[in-house]
Amino acid sequence: MKALAFWAACAAVLFSLQLVVLHFGIHRKNWCFTAWLASGVAVQLLAACLYAAHSRTWLPRLGWLDEWLSLALAIGAVFEALVRGTRTSDQVQGVIVGGLVAILMVNAMQGLAARHGYIVTTDLWAWFRNIGFFGPAMWMLLSFSNVEGLPARIARMADFRLQISEVFGFARSILG
Repeated sequence: MKALAFWAACAAVLFSLQLVVLHFGIHRKNWCFTAWLASGVAVQLLAACLYAAHSRTWLPRLGWLDEWLSLALAIGAVFEALVRGTRTSDQVQGVIVGGLVAILMVNAMQGLAARHGYIVTTDLWAWFRNIGFFGPAMWMLLSFSNVEGLPARIARMADFRLQISEVFGFARSILG
């Protein structure tokens, strides 16, 4: 049950990350990263449908497909971010490189540990896979929320504070 809840949390973070990327227009800056996110969301939705339909025989095949597709797109996204990031000093490309390299490194360590017999149970393997995605994806989600649109958000907050101070000033003038 814990694995299913953690899977749902990872899917929610992946979906939220996709929404933030689309909202801030980051999808125009790195096509491979957007394809990586879209394929991840599609695989999560398909896996949830298969799990709900009690068709668990397809889940290992879907996991294998997701593993290789995700690996290829993540490597492509890191390469594209490195190429674009060297031409311009774009913070978004730096966040993509940092997050995806962290995910790839944790997955590589997990694969090596499983190959050498350190990970013996399927639950432990799934936990490593989920935590290897969840931490860097959460970092990317918070970083993207702060990188793009920050000046506009600060201006809106200042405008809101100005409106609140006007309301309090009006209330003080009425009350005496």
